Amino acid sequence: MQNPIVELVEKELVWFNQVWTDDRNQPLRLRIFTDNDNLYPIPFFGDIRCAEVLTLALNPAHDEFDSREWPRHESPTAMSAASLASRLLHYFDLPEPEPHRFFRDFSQMLQPIHASYARNAAHVDLSSLPTLKPREMTDQQRPIFVDKLSTFADRLNEVLRLATNKKLLLVVDFKVNDGRGGQTSVWQMLCKHCPLVKLHAVEGGESLPILKADSVGALTSAVLRKGYEIREHLNSTPPLPHPADE
Repeated sequence: MQNPIVELVEKELVWFNQVWTDDRNQPLRLRIFTDNDNLYPIPFFGDIRCAEVLTLALNPAHDEFDSREWPRHESPTAMSAASLASRLLHYFDLPEPEPHRFFRDFSQMLQPIHASYARNAAHVDLSSLPTLKPREMTDQQRPIFVDKLSTFADRLNEVLRLATNKKLLLVVDFKVNDGRGGQTSVWQMLCKHCPLVKLHAVEGGESLPILKADSVGALTSAVLRKGYEIREHLNSTPPLPHPADE
């Protein structure tokens, strides 16, 4: 029987290859990926198998793949599922390269609650696609990006199900202009597509076991305010049961 994490990563590679290929067949003005062919999907950062704390955001930064020792190739799926899964599980304890600078503020946020990506935390994004950043997109590209977010939101449940020790979710509620005159956000997508969030979110993400805020700074402030409560929660509460497993 195949390892379930490798199996998930393999599915992501297949899906990513199709999305990436379709994107390359679009006119330049409609492409949501950079010209860097050396891209991979990232369904998680860190060891989700032992993570009690999960941080959640929008999607991986495309500059994760700029000069960070990812193997170069001609096909976006040249790295095997097992190799990619291993790199992602050990993302925070590799000797080189160090984690993307995005995680510096997150790491500082975790310190007051005695959590660490190297020990009992991991990161998950709404989408595993390392696309252009939303602020870099035009109004023609944004609807395509939002549609891909919606597609992945359901797949996120498979990732969260593998995090069997999860007790706390910390969500950065990034907003995204949908290019159609409207707006969506990480939290809206989670509430719509993720049974775990629907079941356990209390007071709109203001109370444990799920906290959300509009920025990393605001989320850090919320964590500091509830530091004692969070530490007690992590010390005394069993892992959150996933709805599909009940």
